[in-house]
This record gives sequence, C-alpha cells and structure tokens, in this order.
Amino acid sequence: MRVQEITAAALCAALYAVAKAATAFIPTPWGIGQFAPGVVVPAFFAILYGPLVGALGGGIGVFVGDLYLSTFGLTNPFLSLIAGVPANFVGFYFLGWLLHKWGSWRLFLWASLIGLTIGNLIAASVVVFYISTFLGAFWPFDVQLATTLGLTLFWITTMLPFVLAIIPPLVKAVSKSRLSSLTTGLWLKWRAVSPSTTLKDSLAVAAVFAAISAILVLTPWGDLLFATVKVPLNTFLIKSLTAVTAITTVIFGPLATLLAKT
Repeated sequence: MRVQEITAAALCAALYAVAKAATAFIPTPWGIGQFAPGVVVPAFFAILYGPLVGALGGGIGVFVGDLYLSTFGLTNPFLSLIAGVPANFVGFYFLGWLLHKWGSWRLFLWASLIGLTIGNLIAASVVVFYISTFLGAFWPFDVQLATTLGLTLFWITTMLPFVLAIIPPLVKAVSKSRLSSLTTGLWLKWRAVSPSTTLKDSLAVAAVFAAISAILVLTPWGDLLFATVKVPLNTFLIKSLTAVTAITTVIFGPLATLLAKT
C-alpha cells in the first residue's frame, strides 16, 4: 500500500468508529448487534481509494467503535473481533473490488447490495454461532438458519438505503473539489449508463425486496425468521423495512447515474 492509501485507511477507520459509536445505540431486535448507518464511511472510501482501503478501514473502524460501545454493555470486543471485523473486511473489500474492476454507476447498486449481503451474512452466521455456543441458546438448526437470515435481512435493509442515498452526492461533491486529486481517480473513469438502464436495475432490486416483504408479512416464514427476537412488538416494523428498502432503491438508485451525468 502507498502512504496515501495507508493514510486513507486510517482516516476511514477513525471516521467509521466515530459514526458507529454515534449511531449504534439502537440494538437489533435480537439484542446483539446494532443499527449501523455508518457503513457509508467504508463504502465511500472503497470507491475513492480501492477495496483494500475500504476493507481495512471497515474492519479496524468497527472494532474501535465496538470497544467504545462495550463500555455501555452494547457489545463485547470478542464478538466484534470474530464477527464484525471479518464481516466488514470481506464485505467492503468485495464491494470495492467489484466497482474498481467493472466500474460504473449502474454496478454501484449491485455492488452495494452484494457487498452488504456477503458481509452481513458473515456477521449474522457468527453471531448466531456465538449465541448458540457461548450463551447456551441451544436452538435447533432450522431456528439457527432462520435467525441468521433474519439478522442478515435486518442489517441489509437498515444499511442499503443510507448507502444509496448518501454516497452518490458525496462522491459528486468530491469530484467537484480539489479532494479528487487525492484519490485513486479510477472512479472518475467509470462507464456511463443511461438513467433508464439504472432505473430498470433499481426496479429489479426493488422487486426482490418487495417480494421478500410480502413473504415476511403474509406467510409463516416471516414468523420463523423473527421467532427469536427479544422484542416481539417490533416484529411487524422489522418486516416492513424490506418494503422501505424497495422504495428507497427506486428513488435513489437512478440518482447515482443522474449525478454522474451532470
């Protein structure tokens, strides 16, 4: 890594730790893990500086942030080390790698979805293993699998809207400032696509989340995925987050292309 990239990774880690500490006081309905809109920080750095910068900043930043949160009993460093660190490293590396290998604002939607899905699936799998092994939950396999999927969906639907809504304007602002000369510059060469193409992709992703929302609300599968939550009254609200994500995707997905064109 060059000095510029090391500095960027350190800055990313610091900003992510602050963002996580400032916004993660809302726990998941399972009582482990938090609402984390601060993921926009490592995603942003993965675009501007490449996958390794985003991955290192995400992995280190989440651990530092969790060290602070552990003083309030909201998490513990061991769980952060085995779940949060690898999940953030792999997820944001994959997001950055996709964008830098096949760069386009059209791919930004898919790369964000894929990177967040992979990272959150890793985190959810380790969290469920931790609960079953160290907290003595003794859940049957189907409940463990359902809880893993439930956690993954919860995190995706509370992260993706922020990534889609916040990152394109931030990148646009950087492109218009002198800060653009301090980045790798690869994101300035992304292939252009029409807003109609991006809208079609946004509708496709939104349709997936709308279908998931219907399954969660209208079928017994939704009850199974959230059977282990500690606050059952919030279950319907959690299920509805997938519908909110679908709407957000349709609104902000094409925005990235429009900003890039102007």
